[in-house]
Amino acid sequence: MKRKTKVIFIFGPMASGKYTIGSKIGKKTGYLFLHNHVFTEIASELVGGKKYSIHDKNFYGLLGRLKCMILENRAGIVPGMIFTGVYAPGSGDKYIKRLLTLKKEIPAEYYFIQLKCSFDVLLRRVGNSSRKKFDHYKVTSRKRLKEDAEKRAISAYLPVKALVVHTDKNTIKKSVEQIINYCKV
Repeated sequence: MKRKTKVIFIFGPMASGKYTIGSKIGKKTGYLFLHNHVFTEIASELVGGKKYSIHDKNFYGLLGRLKCMILENRAGIVPGMIFTGVYAPGSGDKYIKRLLTLKKEIPAEYYFIQLKCSFDVLLRRVGNSSRKKFDHYKVTSRKRLKEDAEKRAISAYLPVKALVVHTDKNTIKKSVEQIINYCKV
């Protein structure tokens, strides 16, 4: 029988700390860290290298299917995986529903984490130079963050039981420890 893989899903708005926290958890645990932008690059190549908007429903659906495919193929083989993403009601609900259906078919334990942060702090963080090393999908300007926040409810609560971590009130180290303790890693 395959062992159960612990799967940590970290959701939060842009600049809430998903990459930073997820990569640190990955280093501490040895879990496979699959940041959302890995999938945007792959999906972009699959559709001919075009620069698609994350707001494109077909493109967003492809991202979800890619994540589910990796989850389905690695569950029971690796001890743990960490996925990141921005949750928005609607398309995000479809993705979570697909994850919950998949959970019944694969050997996995799910842990949903939601990062919260005040909009003022997000606006301060979004222009940090560390964000510029990522592909064009990474929001790196206050203007784009405001536009995305207006188009999608990026701070909405997840529709599943989740640990809520306030990254504007905790240090990175404390946030990582809180998540590791919650997931019993």
